[in-house]
Amino acid sequence: MSEPEGSERRDVGDSVTRPIGDPSAPAMPPVPIDLSYRSRGSFLAAYATTLGKGGVFLETTAPLDVGTPVTLRLKAPEVPEVDVDGVITWTRPTATGVGQPAGMGVAIAGPAEALGHAVDEVAFGFGRMKVLLVAGEAAPRAILSRYLRSILRCEIVDSDTGGGGAALVPDLAVIDLDSSGQQGLDLYSRLRGRPETQSLPVLALAHIERDRTHALRSGFDEAQPNPPVFADLQGAVLRCLARPVSCPLRVRFEENR
Repeated sequence: MSEPEGSERRDVGDSVTRPIGDPSAPAMPPVPIDLSYRSRGSFLAAYATTLGKGGVFLETTAPLDVGTPVTLRLKAPEVPEVDVDGVITWTRPTATGVGQPAGMGVAIAGPAEALGHAVDEVAFGFGRMKVLLVAGEAAPRAILSRYLRSILRCEIVDSDTGGGGAALVPDLAVIDLDSSGQQGLDLYSRLRGRPETQSLPVLALAHIERDRTHALRSGFDEAQPNPPVFADLQGAVLRCLARPVSCPLRVRFEENR
């Protein structure tokens, strides 16, 4: 990632940017935005991939004006609530394709010592994330397990796609659609149907682009080619984990392209 998520940028399709900080503009109170994360691991991933680098992308069909100050209220289980000030630096009024939703970029304004202290406390006692891996064959399961353990400090929970995986509450699910087929899609539906896993980030792997597009339209958070390129899989896994559970603006993160 070459620049902070919320920084001014000019390569985002029909986005709107303009200089901020005009001293002649009247002061306005910051708009509060609540960002809730599923777990401590998700909170750490968000800090490592976006917040700690200076910005975040908020998905919304009604973006605020460029220059609007905001206060991001960060929440996660067993983590003290942290307020971080920011400002809207660019907007994309309409979606420009898959992975390019309408929304706005927020730049973190100044140092956030409280956020740093919270991250230090969480990281000190943090153990492992739990990843549900769904693959119908031993070979792809073994390769994906090695990849995931290289990306994260995590426990891999294998699923034979027979339904047992739907009873788990992991931090992330990765479904190999090529080897699991319809059973993988059925398991995905069961995960989305349970309150405990309704907001679980789920990543699909599929060789055919049509299948990846279908997965995204069905609600998967990410879809990558199969077999995956390690760097691309790493980026997708971290984006999935860094997305908050809820936000009035329906938040998602984007990586600069």
